[in-house]
Formats: sequence, structure tokens, C-alpha cells
Amino acid sequence: AVATGFQQKSLQEYMQYVYLKPYCRIQVYLVGFLLGYVMHRYSNTKTRPPSWMTTLLGWSAAAVLAMLLVYGPHKSILPGAEKWNKAENVLFGTFHRFLWGLVLVWVTYACHYGAGGLVQKFLSARFWIPLSRLTYNVYLIHYIILILMFFGAKGTIHYDLYTATYYFLANVMLSYGAAYVLSVVIEFPCANLEELILKYIRKARKRGD
Repeated sequence: AVATGFQQKSLQEYMQYVYLKPYCRIQVYLVGFLLGYVMHRYSNTKTRPPSWMTTLLGWSAAAVLAMLLVYGPHKSILPGAEKWNKAENVLFGTFHRFLWGLVLVWVTYACHYGAGGLVQKFLSARFWIPLSRLTYNVYLIHYIILILMFFGAKGTIHYDLYTATYYFLANVMLSYGAAYVLSVVIEFPCANLEELILKYIRKARKRGD
């Protein structure tokens, strides 16, 4: 959500110099990259699942941290609430993506080594498979749909829980519908064509050898 209380100029500057810059979002990717490297580095060694104490502490810390990151700023944007000062905004803006990356690191680590429990079963459910294949196209398309929704509005949007739910559901449905068409028409055929070309190249190299 757009932070309430922002001056129009401040909001534009935040969007231009912070929100849209990839290097301001790189913390999560770096943390995930390091976890992937460590897991690959020790993939050939026998790694025991975390102990029950480590599992309990890990899930507790991850849950508390996730709740603080998601719901912590909510109180400050309520009407009449005391706004965060500059130091609080800087601290949250600097570390919240890195800390969110740590939450995801624990979820990935715990599920990979058999300490995921119900979370692991839910995230491993088969109904996620078709949706996961559309994820990247949904990511590419959903922002365009948001722009069309909000910048195409002919009047002021009174933002509340029901309006947010309405726009969320509409964006999800439209994004996945458009992503399915894009995948069937462009992505999947191009991927199959790429695979055929690579197979032909590999066969040609084998004949040459």
C-alpha cells in the first residue's frame, strides 16, 4: 500500500530513487543466493535434520519476525496515529528486505531438511505445480494491470478493506488469465523450440566426434 501522509513530491522521489531501483531490493536475492550456494556446497554430505529445539526456535523466530515486518508499520499509517520519525523509517527501509530474506531462508532450509511440518506439506502440494509455471509471467503482467486499474480510474478511489480485497482478487484473476495466454502462445512454444534446437546441436556434435 502507498504510505499515508507522504507529500506528493516525496512519494514521487521515493518511487523514483528507492522503490523502483533493483539495487534497493537485492538483499533478498543475495541471502537466497548464499543459501543456495551453501546447500549446493554440502549437497553430497549427509546432513541431519535440525533438532527439535532448533526447529522450534527457528520457526518461532521466523514467525515473529515475519509478523513484525508485515504488521509492524500498520499502526503508523492509521488515521490519527503517530508517524514514524526519520530514524525509524531509515532503519525499517534499510533492513526490512534483508530480514524478510532471513525468514524465507529459514522456511527453505527447514523444508529442505525435513523440519517443515505442515508448512512443508502445504508448500509441496501438487496444486501449486500449474500455478508455479505461470509465476514469472504473472510477475511481469500484474504491475501493468495495476497501472491500468488505478491510472484508468475516472474518479477518486476510496481505499478500504473491501476495495483492497476487490482489487486484489481482480488483479490475481486477470494476471493469471493473461499469464496463461502468454505462456501458451509464447513461452511454452519458445521453450520447446529451444529444446529441439539444443537436441539438434548435441546430436550434431556427437556425429562430429
